[in-house]
Amino acid sequence: MKEALLQQNFSLLERDFFLNPFTRKELSDLFVNHNLSDFLSINSPSFKKLQIQATSLCRENVIDLMLDEPRLIRRPLLKIENKLFIGDIKLSFLADL
Repeated sequence: MKEALLQQNFSLLERDFFLNPFTRKELSDLFVNHNLSDFLSINSPSFKKLQIQATSLCRENVIDLMLDEPRLIRRPLLKIENKLFIGDIKLSFLADL
C-alpha cells in the first residue's frame, strides 16, 4: 500500500494511533461526512469480545468504543485530499485522482 502511494507521487503523513491516540474531536471531524459503521472493525476479535450488535450502536457509542479500543478502527485509514478511504480497498481509485 505505502509503496503504491509513493509510486503515484503521494506524500504521506503517517500516524500510529496506538502510540498517538485520536481525540474525540479528531474522530468526529475525520468521520463527519461518513457512515461511521463502515470504519468499525466488526470482524476483529476485539469487537467480538464485546458481544454487542453493531446495529444497536449510535454514532457516539461507536466513537466511545474507538477511543477506548483503537483496534476497532479499520486500518489503515487514508485521507487523500478531502476523501477518506480504508486502506484495505483496491488501489485502482488512484488512477482517478
